[in-house]
Amino acid sequence: MQLMCILRNEENLTLPLSYHEIVQHFIYQSLAQRGIAGFLRREGFRDGSRKMKLFTFSRLIGNYSLNLEHKTITFYKDIALVFASPVELIVWELAESLLKSSSIWIGGCALQVRDVFFEDSTECSDELEVIMLSPITVYQTPINNGKKHTVYFSPFEHAFEQLVKTNLERKWRLVYGEDKSSGDFSIHPLEVSTSDKKVIRFRDTVIEGWMGRYTLKGDPGFIKMGLDAGLGSKSSQGFGLAVATDGLLYKVLLRDDHIPKFEKERSLAGP
Repeated sequence: MQLMCILRNEENLTLPLSYHEIVQHFIYQSLAQRGIAGFLRREGFRDGSRKMKLFTFSRLIGNYSLNLEHKTITFYKDIALVFASPVELIVWELAESLLKSSSIWIGGCALQVRDVFFEDSTECSDELEVIMLSPITVYQTPINNGKKHTVYFSPFEHAFEQLVKTNLERKWRLVYGEDKSSGDFSIHPLEVSTSDKKVIRFRDTVIEGWMGRYTLKGDPGFIKMGLDAGLGSKSSQGFGLAVATDGLLYKVLLRDDHIPKFEKERSLAGP
C-alpha cells in the first residue's frame, strides 16, 4: 500500500542535499507515537542474518531552489512525500499519526498535513510503467585482496535486473513466509539518462542510485511488491520508491503541478 501526504510549509524548509536520513527520522518519530517504531528500528523483519524494515519513501517533491555553495535545498509552500509498505499496519499507523498531529517536524521546521491519499494496487497488471520518486540502487560487495568494496550497477547492466529480482524474492519471503521465484519479472529503462544517476550520502555511506521511468513486466504480485516494498536495496533509507504513471498518486502530483518540478529536478546532475 502507498500513502502520499501533502505538507504545507508556512516557512521555507532548508535541508542538506542528502536529506534522506532526516526524512527517515521524521517517519520513525511519527511511528513512535503508535508504538511500532521500536520494533522496526531494533528488530525489523528477518531473513536469516538479513534484516529489512519493509518500507520505503520518496524524495520530497515540490517547488525548491538549490544552493550548491552550501550544498542545501530549500522547499517552498506545499511538499509531497510518498511512503509505502507491504505491511498495511505500518501504513495505517503512519497515516493515523499524521492525521492526529496538529503539525509535524522535518529538519527543525514545522509543517501542517494538508491532505493524505492512499493507493493500493490490488489488481496490478502484468505490465506497468512507473516513475521513480526516489533512486533505485543495487550493488554487490566483492572482496579483492582481502578488502571488501561496493560496486553499484546502472539500469543498463545485466546485473541490475537480476539484483532487483533477487531483492524482490527476499521481500516476498519476508511478507508471505514462503519462497517464490520472480520468474519472468523484468525491469527495463524507458526514460533514463546519465542525469538520472544520483549520488547520495546516508550517514557515512555514499550510495549511487538511478531515477527515471521504467517498464515493469511479469507476475503482478511481484510488481505490486516492488511498488509497496521498494525496488532494489536500501528501501528504508529512502531508495526505490516507484509510482504507477496511470495511478492515483501520480495524477494528484500532476494536478498539483508537482511532476513538472520533479522532472526538472531529475534533469539536474548531482544528488
